[in-house]
Amino acid sequence: MVQPLLPTYLLQAVLDQLAESVLMTNVEGRILYVNAVFEALTGYGREEVLGKNPRILKSLWRPRGWRRGSRRFWGKVFG
Repeated sequence: MVQPLLPTYLLQAVLDQLAESVLMTNVEGRILYVNAVFEALTGYGREEVLGKNPRILKSLWRPRGWRRGSRRFWGKVFG
């Protein structure tokens, strides 16, 4: 059996501390992980997106507070 380069708990701790938004999927395209920055920028909570396809980000439905997060996101991109 091949040993992973980093223990899972350590990898998750690193991803949780990044200043960038992180979204990870499996090979079927289902969301397995998002970090807190993703939640803040999109307005979607982790439990809302886990198991879903990233295409939900293109849907017309937006969670409460989405507009505020969207403004922050685009402000950072173009600010």
